[in-house]
Amino acid sequence: MTNKINDIDFKDRIIELKSNYESMVLINNFFNDVPKSIRRMLKDLQTETYPEIEQESKIYHDLRKITKESKKALLIECYTIAEQMLKNAKYQLLNFDETDNSPSQKFLKYKINPEKFSPSPKVSEINTFFKRYGGNKLFISTIEIYDNMIKERHRYAHRGLYTFSIDDIPKIIDILLYLEFEFRMFLDNTDWIKFFNKFYSISFESNNKEKKQVKYSDLRNDLINMKCSLIKLSAEEDVIILPYICELLDAINLDDRYIEVEKVLKRSKEKLKEKFK
Repeated sequence: MTNKINDIDFKDRIIELKSNYESMVLINNFFNDVPKSIRRMLKDLQTETYPEIEQESKIYHDLRKITKESKKALLIECYTIAEQMLKNAKYQLLNFDETDNSPSQKFLKYKINPEKFSPSPKVSEINTFFKRYGGNKLFISTIEIYDNMIKERHRYAHRGLYTFSIDDIPKIIDILLYLEFEFRMFLDNTDWIKFFNKFYSISFESNNKEKKQVKYSDLRNDLINMKCSLIKLSAEEDVIILPYICELLDAINLDDRYIEVEKVLKRSKEKLKEKFK
C-alpha cells in the first residue's frame, strides 16, 4: 500500500505545516513574554547596525508584522493541502496523465485542467466523491471546524477579511491527517473500505429494524473476520479515529444485536463531533 496520493506525500506536507505552526506559536509567545526587553534590544541593535534607518524600532515592528502575516500563510496552507488532496485523489482515480495525448486524456485535460481545476474540499464534497465511486461517506461525516476553515480562507481570499483563529490549527492538522488516511484507504480499496461498505449496507437496507437485524446477522461473521486487519491499518497510521473504531469493532464482536451496535456507532460519532467543536 502506498503512502502517497497521486505520487504526492501529503503526510509530509501536513507534518511540515504542524512544524511551521509550532514555530509561529513559539516566536509569538517569545515576543509576548518580554516585549519591552526585545524591543529595547532590537532598537539598540538597529541603531548600531543600521544607523541610516530613521524610523525608531522599525525592525521590531517589521518582525511583529511578519509574525502576524505568518498566521494568514498557515490558513492558506491548511486550505491548499485540503484542496490538493481531493484534487489529486480524483486525478489518481481517473488515471489522469497530463503528458498523454490520447482522446480520453485530452477529454480529462479539458474537464480537469490542473491549472484551472479547483474542487471544493468541503466534507460534503468529499462524501459525495467517495459515494459516487463505490465508497461511503467519511467516518467523521460532518466536521464543522474544518468546513469553517474553508469558509475563512474564501473570506480572506475574496474579501481580504481575516477572522480565522490559529488556535484551531492543531485540530485542523488532526483532521487533515485523518482525511489523508481516508483518501488513501479509498484509492487503494483496502479492507477499511470493504468493511464499511458491508457495515453501512445494513443501514441502507430500510428503516425496518427486523430487516436490519437479519442483514447484520448475515454479515456479522464477515465483519468480525476483518477486525484484525482494520485495527492493524489504523494503528499503523496512528489516526485520531482509532479508539472509536475499536469501540465499534468490539461492539460487533460482543453483541449480536444490531440496534446495540448502532448505538455504539452513534455515540462514537457524537464524541468525535464534540472533540472537533
